[in-house]
Amino acid sequence: MSPREAFQPLIDSFRSLRRVAAPEITCVETDLNSGPTQRESGTPAKHEAENNLWKAMYALADLYLECGWDASAVAQTDFRRADFIGKRTKYISEVIGPLQENVLDVGRQAR
Repeated sequence: MSPREAFQPLIDSFRSLRRVAAPEITCVETDLNSGPTQRESGTPAKHEAENNLWKAMYALADLYLECGWDASAVAQTDFRRADFIGKRTKYISEVIGPLQENVLDVGRQAR
């Protein structure tokens, strides 16, 4: 199998925005049924914090669309990359960063 064949499902998943990622942050599935599940060892507060973070990551797909991403196109001719990077940077700083900190804080409190 060629590298392209091997990675094509992953590439398609990102192109279609079924999966989104941010620098230094894990990627998330954007299927509404793929959010975090509460593990037996987790507390309700930790689950809520993780779910809030997942929802914020899920919303990254909206930023792509706002900046001209065409989920069905291979060539992204209308995508405003610089605009997207600026919006994503601000969103990560103002929204995702604090939610990540909250997940960590809740995890520390549970110990």
